[in-house]
Amino acid sequence: MKLIKHKLTFLTIALSAITIQGQEITANISGGLQGLNFKTTSGDNKIQAGGRIGFGYTYFINENWGVLSGIDVGYYSNKASLANNTYASYLYDSENDLFEYRVKTTGYKEKSHFYAASIPVLIQYRTKGNTQFYVNAGGRVFFPFSPKAKVTVDQIETTGYYPDFNAELNNMPQHGFTTSNNLSNDADTKLKVAFTLSAETGASFKLSETLRLYTGLYVDYGLNNMQKKNQELANQALVSYDATGSGTIKANGLLNSNEIKDKTNLLAYGAQIKLGFDLSKKSTPIEEEPVQEITVIDEVIVEEVVTEDTIAEKIITEEVVVVDNVIVEDTITEEVVIVKDAITEEVAIVEQPITKTITEEQQKVVEESISYNQIDNTKLSEADKTHLNQVASILQENPDQKIEITGHTCDIGTNEINMKIGFRRAQAVADYIETKGVQPNQIEIKSEGDKHPKYPNTNDTNRQKNRRVSIEIIK
Repeated sequence: MKLIKHKLTFLTIALSAITIQGQEITANISGGLQGLNFKTTSGDNKIQAGGRIGFGYTYFINENWGVLSGIDVGYYSNKASLANNTYASYLYDSENDLFEYRVKTTGYKEKSHFYAASIPVLIQYRTKGNTQFYVNAGGRVFFPFSPKAKVTVDQIETTGYYPDFNAELNNMPQHGFTTSNNLSNDADTKLKVAFTLSAETGASFKLSETLRLYTGLYVDYGLNNMQKKNQELANQALVSYDATGSGTIKANGLLNSNEIKDKTNLLAYGAQIKLGFDLSKKSTPIEEEPVQEITVIDEVIVEEVVTEDTIAEKIITEEVVVVDNVIVEDTITEEVVIVKDAITEEVAIVEQPITKTITEEQQKVVEESISYNQIDNTKLSEADKTHLNQVASILQENPDQKIEITGHTCDIGTNEINMKIGFRRAQAVADYIETKGVQPNQIEIKSEGDKHPKYPNTNDTNRQKNRRVSIEIIK
């Protein structure tokens, strides 16, 4: 039971971390030189143009570091040639005698290609800001499929040298030694799974709150030998030996021969473009228009009943306000208003409480911002508390005055995290001044996150000024 509880606790923490830090889905396309890197005993090999497309997933551990994986499918190709030379291998003839099978080629050329699905596991480091620089490093696993090779040779001459007799047999088709012109055939090739060291680097640009464009370079360097000789071609000669004398010969291809030196590893490098979709950032909800509040006066104290003649003498304005069937005919002074009941038409003078107005000097004190040095800090310093003591005192003297407390952040971090931090900062200020006697109905709080910076987020000084709480007098 304890083990299950531990697992559930770990799962909850993991899911919470994923939600907070955010994830990104990427669609990518890459292009460059992609193919097999090998050297021949006598000739040349060139990697040709290729490319790949795929999808990726990035889990951000924090604002700078992340882990990237996904799947890609790519095209890889080569173009190789052999020098006009004689290539030898030891075989057994139809009589089971050992001999040296010699193949003299003129104009040997080979074009090959294959496809591969790859799975990357990369660690990502990125800078902060709307424009970011990134480096991804790690490895990939490649699963090759559909390898093809096309061989063309201007002329092939095959001979057999028997060291026991010190004799070389040629122009004997019945024994498999002949000359063939303009040979062209497909070679059957096979490849092993490849493991590579991989790296990517470049810059990314913020297109919207949820969309980012990545541009950069990539390189994959194979660690293992991908050459997998076709075991059916037991002789591993450059050209098949026809012991029956049918006169048919076929080029086996370089990957099935002994003409490749060292290992055949994968090599790919070029440019890439990615579109990243940030799953952690949600669209900002549309703020509802405030509903106009209607204050109902439940009780009216009648101080003095006057006549209609008296009302006529004291009328100053012609504004009429109806509150619970009471018609306010006119304001006589700041302290007294004349009212008339809408049903009984009784007229009375009602005491009007004096509304105290906050001064400009007090407004400046109240609306002084509170700044934060650290990115995710929401705690109040002693200096902040001293200032807020003054704010609380002013609001206590003006109990009808309402304020709006707004939390702000700089541009570092995701939109969702910044909105949460801004709200926590505003809430911390509201909680403190309430402990100093300010009524909750005098306070409205909200968060703007990084949407309304006071200064451009171009350096640390400006970012510190943007990490703030602002207080605004509601008129």
